[in-house]
Amino acid sequence: MRRCIVALSFLAVTACASAPRATVPTLAYAVPAVNPASYVVADTTTVVVRGGRGRTLSTTIGMLARAAVGMHVDSVGMLASIRLESVDGTFLAGDSATSRVDSTSVPSGAALLRMSRRGADSTMSVPALDRALSRFISGESFYHQLFPRLPGGAVTPGMAWTDTLRLNDEGAGVQSRIESIVSSSLVADSVVDGRTLRVVVSRFTTRVEVSGIVDGLQVDQRLVGSGEATTLWDESASLMYSREETVTATGTIDLPGAGLRSAPVESRTRRVVRIQP
Repeated sequence: MRRCIVALSFLAVTACASAPRATVPTLAYAVPAVNPASYVVADTTTVVVRGGRGRTLSTTIGMLARAAVGMHVDSVGMLASIRLESVDGTFLAGDSATSRVDSTSVPSGAALLRMSRRGADSTMSVPALDRALSRFISGESFYHQLFPRLPGGAVTPGMAWTDTLRLNDEGAGVQSRIESIVSSSLVADSVVDGRTLRVVVSRFTTRVEVSGIVDGLQVDQRLVGSGEATTLWDESASLMYSREETVTATGTIDLPGAGLRSAPVESRTRRVVRIQP
């Protein structure tokens, strides 16, 4: 819930009118035609904490990252390998930048996820991140966002499916537990850059619990939110073309060292993930 999307015009997706279906679509993961595929992730998260006596603290985390996603099959099944290639991020407290990261912070290792035809089922490993980068990429949720859940087989227009996702993030002294219930449906086809893409619309609710030490202060935060996402799926290539997501959440935060207990919190995250040539 600390991540989100930078609004960049070049990441916007222009969709054309619906195209007719010649066959029943199959929405499922497989080793894709483009392997590895390169994705750009742009996100921004804004958090507003309202303290007593009219005090308000606003923080914003903005990040633009590029990741290479490869898929292969081993003796058990499919594996996805995600390697971070570049990153540019800024952490703002009010109007002042208190932390920045660039590609010098990129880890040398890759994350490994166990895959099924429906998506990423489990996290096998994630690379260690330095403390500064952990403010921007906190754990397995960054890698799972590259694999929206699919029905894993043939799907008819209007068909809906529901998934419950539980993820754990850890970094910069903070642990986050995230649970999301996601309801998705196939709603249309679009033609983008000459490709016929399946349009999947998702709506979800999410619960986040955060605890740990930030800048020497104990932090406990609880958020409940909702969001929506639009995914464009390239069936012919067996990979995601793009995903746009917005999440809003409210809750409370405890910062005993700063004299804050059960202070109201509002959070808004926007994210765009798009394949790059």
